[in-house]
Amino acid sequence: MQERDLFIKCREYEKRFPMVPAEWKRYKQYATPNTFRSAIKIFWSFGVSKEIRFEDGVRRDNPDCKIYTWDPTPISLETVRRSPSRVIHTHKAYDLTEKKMKFYTTDEKKRCYSLENTDPDNVVDVLEVETENLKSIAKRLGHEVDLIKLDIEGRWYELCNEILDLDLPVKMVHVECEMYFGPAEEEFKKLDEIVDRYKEANFKVWTNRILGGTNIELCFDRHE
Repeated sequence: MQERDLFIKCREYEKRFPMVPAEWKRYKQYATPNTFRSAIKIFWSFGVSKEIRFEDGVRRDNPDCKIYTWDPTPISLETVRRSPSRVIHTHKAYDLTEKKMKFYTTDEKKRCYSLENTDPDNVVDVLEVETENLKSIAKRLGHEVDLIKLDIEGRWYELCNEILDLDLPVKMVHVECEMYFGPAEEEFKKLDEIVDRYKEANFKVWTNRILGGTNIELCFDRHE
């Protein structure tokens, strides 16, 4: 599928769900309702890179919330160091296998990496990174978690499935789904599967915002 066609298909998909309510408080790109945000005890965030304003905003409104972050990129270490939120950071990527893997970027500023090497001719940096899956995380930290955010460049399908496979008691999941890491038909089939699974688990599905690229942001919500 051509990039323009994929872009159109992403915008059509976003229209399937209502927009996140305007009264929810938004930090950078993600939003939460006041009643839920004040009750969050545990927040797991996968993928921070240079951007941690959502996590900082949740902490400002809820000083007792404990925030854990995962990101193996060098820039993430500086990001969490500068954050006033005292997040507990794990310098690992998410992957089911828990093997050491290669992290690739085509970004000259080295802000965004992926475990998928989709553009080998334009790679500017490669890192070897350790990985961790949710089963190990839950074994280490416990199963209690209220909010999960994931922006992990290509592993959204696996992580969203593992949340439900482990029956984690999460109340809200914010996910960015990149639709360009595989054939479009397969990627949208996977996204349909995730949406159906979350609906069956009594989550309401929201579109987080209308984007300008070949990705889709959704919010799965059962906080009430």
